[in-house]
Amino acid sequence: MTSPFPIASLYRELNSRFDDYSGAVCDPHGAPPDFNIKIYAHDVSTGIPWMNPKPSSPSATGHAEATRLHTVADPATVPSGTTAGMYGPLWAYARAVKYATYREGVAEPGAGYPAFATTDWAKLYPPGPAAASYPSRPPYFASSGANYAAPASSHLSVSVIGRRVLHIPLLTCPVAPGTNVGAYAVAVGKFFMTVPATSTSVHAEFVGIAHESTISGEVTLYQ
Repeated sequence: MTSPFPIASLYRELNSRFDDYSGAVCDPHGAPPDFNIKIYAHDVSTGIPWMNPKPSSPSATGHAEATRLHTVADPATVPSGTTAGMYGPLWAYARAVKYATYREGVAEPGAGYPAFATTDWAKLYPPGPAAASYPSRPPYFASSGANYAAPASSHLSVSVIGRRVLHIPLLTCPVAPGTNVGAYAVAVGKFFMTVPATSTSVHAEFVGIAHESTISGEVTLYQ
């Protein structure tokens, strides 16, 4: 691993997924855009139409618990002061699924794991929000309408479904300090970029664990 994570020098490459090639650091044929480049922004009126109320931030609000940095969605007991808007965009790429059918080391079933219903939101994310007209499939998989935006017509033919999903190793903590240190990856997580990255941030929705057989290409770790 190398430290620190060089986001300032990589965010433009990440944003090629949104059909953004500013800075000429990527080419659509080598780094194609996603098929759906709709930005699910919390501060745009049409950004997340399936949630009521709209999120108040681009991701779940952080919550410090002892030495752990959680979000308000993590503790077994909802932190005092949590409001419906503090969970960030929900289920943009995937519904929350039930743990009971997960098997470690076994690839996810083709049809996916059994998912929670939108009526479970009040229990999963108390004290809300509500799923306002949530579509039959997660919003990202739309091919038209309010939840979809196409890349430029000249790039559409090379666009790729799922390009906005980042594969990120999940490490056993704590990790020793240092510029180049060893670490143990317990799994590879899938994170869906809801909005473009900036030089200081990447906001993404956790959408599951990737079985190693489904990952192609070289994997590089950054602390």
